[in-house]
Amino acid sequence: MIIHLSELQDGENEFRFEEDPEDLHIHTSDLCFKSPIRTQLTVYKLGESCSVSGNTEFHLQLTCARCLEPFDLRLATPLSFVLQKGRPDSIEGDEDETLIWVDEESEKLDLGKEIKDNF
Repeated sequence: MIIHLSELQDGENEFRFEEDPEDLHIHTSDLCFKSPIRTQLTVYKLGESCSVSGNTEFHLQLTCARCLEPFDLRLATPLSFVLQKGRPDSIEGDEDETLIWVDEESEKLDLGKEIKDNF
């Protein structure tokens, strides 16, 4: 889920991604994904800052705890965070999970970890 920062236009930028769980390093025997993980993002660029909002949708097959029958479940999780270049040295720690600091020299950003952490 790569965004090329140098290609972002001022204002709204739309992105759609479709990834397999393995591409996002999701390895669990408890979850059976029935389709790729789909993410829709709107990146609003203003200067060196970008606000990102959107949602991630996925389709799971689970087993009922009461009757042990399989069933399908579709889920969508909203996401929202801010990308900011140039982290000041005076800021320590990563307490704010909605703020993602980006290297000044970075030309691209892989949002796979943020998407995975969101759901």
